[in-house]
Amino acid sequence: MSEQEAYNKVKQEANNILSGIGLHWDDLADSVSIWDWVDEDMSEKLIKNTAKDVVWDKLTNDGMPNSLATNICYGE
Repeated sequence: MSEQEAYNKVKQEANNILSGIGLHWDDLADSVSIWDWVDEDMSEKLIKNTAKDVVWDKLTNDGMPNSLATNICYGE
């Protein structure tokens, strides 16, 4: 898989997570870049886990409390 394909898949997973709270990746501030998290050797499992991590990072960087971001991203 190319880096672009990995980026697209992580972004799609991120949007799936964010849709649960009525948001989309592009609705949020540009505080975190998916490009910093992806590479061409990513498995499907790693893509899903990376999406959770990158959404958590973005939400907390944008001011959401850690506990709420954790609940949204990881269901904890």
